[in-house]
Amino acid sequence: MDLADEMLETAFPNPYYKRFSLDVFSHVMGARTIEFFLWNGEGVHLQKNFVIANKHVVIPFTGKPQNGSLLYTIIIKDHRASGMVVGIN
Repeated sequence: MDLADEMLETAFPNPYYKRFSLDVFSHVMGARTIEFFLWNGEGVHLQKNFVIANKHVVIPFTGKPQNGSLLYTIIIKDHRASGMVVGIN
């Protein structure tokens, strides 16, 4: 099974203004870590919680509002997905 079969993620709205959420679906149950970064690699926020397998979960971004695009990485056990959300300045 490849990563696409293990975890699906979508940022919305994308592009965003001040706030956005992630819709995450995983076939794997466990602790989830979401790291958000600026383009230069600087970490700006870290969110952790627990996920239940085979359920769509909407996760609002709870960090300080950003004025630009963010990169993110979602990690559940040894599964990883990454993406980008585009900010409107």
